[in-house]
Amino acid sequence: MKKTKKIFFILFMVCLLLTATTAIVAEAAYFARGKFKDVFVNKQEYFSADILYSLSSIDSEKEKVGSPATEQNISVYNHDVHTGDFNAFDVTFDVYVWSESDLPEGKAYVFSYYENGVAKKIAISTTDHASPIASRTLIGGKSSTETFTVSFGYEEGEDLNGVPGLNVVVVPTYPERLSSVILGSTITPTGAESFSVSGSFDTSGKVEDYAAFTYQVRASGPVSSDVKIVLRWNANALTLMTQNKGFPSPAEEIQEGIYNRKIEWKAKNNDTDVFVFFRNTKNEMWNGEVYWSAIAGQVSVEYVEEAQE
Repeated sequence: MKKTKKIFFILFMVCLLLTATTAIVAEAAYFARGKFKDVFVNKQEYFSADILYSLSSIDSEKEKVGSPATEQNISVYNHDVHTGDFNAFDVTFDVYVWSESDLPEGKAYVFSYYENGVAKKIAISTTDHASPIASRTLIGGKSSTETFTVSFGYEEGEDLNGVPGLNVVVVPTYPERLSSVILGSTITPTGAESFSVSGSFDTSGKVEDYAAFTYQVRASGPVSSDVKIVLRWNANALTLMTQNKGFPSPAEEIQEGIYNRKIEWKAKNNDTDVFVFFRNTKNEMWNGEVYWSAIAGQVSVEYVEEAQE
């Protein structure tokens, strides 16, 4: 009888242990896939470009990118430029291109790309952008890139003061869940490509759906060896977890307005760095409704010359 009770007790403890293990696994799955759309599980959806930046709409204010007077290339990707990870699915997107203001009679910028090995050239001379000028597809299952060329047709040394820039915007149409990931810039002929840096959060979806937030820092144009990029953030609201899918650089404590942490690194030509921030739930900003604009205000990025510090 004692032996039977002992066996029963052992079986009971094994069942209890299995139940507890199952509960832990279930809870982990709940937080990974259920309550929050954690970026490490569900955010493997890539759509980016080298000199096009996040927009809330086609007509919202755009970053200005300096360009040589002759032409400028623009590349759009379906993959992580650092790790090589790519989408398993195709991404189809529309391309909108228009001049900041109407060009003089007989003058036109040219937007060109290749389709089935054939060069397509489209003259742009007005502000009209009611319809896309092209639709392209990034093939999934591999790293895919679509490259366009903007030709301005100015001569070296020509006076470019006041000449209009060219707005270029790409909007995913398939899959539908990527339709809010709008990218664009105003490409401005300046005689020489200039260096610029910008940063933005991936604002697709609702803030409350995410426990973590992806922030991209994009550097474009030629850079000298003494330039570095500085990222500042409010650690009371956001905790930096990863930098390009690895451990982030050691943060320095600062006190500059709301920013109390910063990291810095050497700037590179046409480079993209990807950061992941977790919400610091101890901060009161997370108690009520939160908008993307409020999160954007917790982070800033700029480039500086080392001689300035």
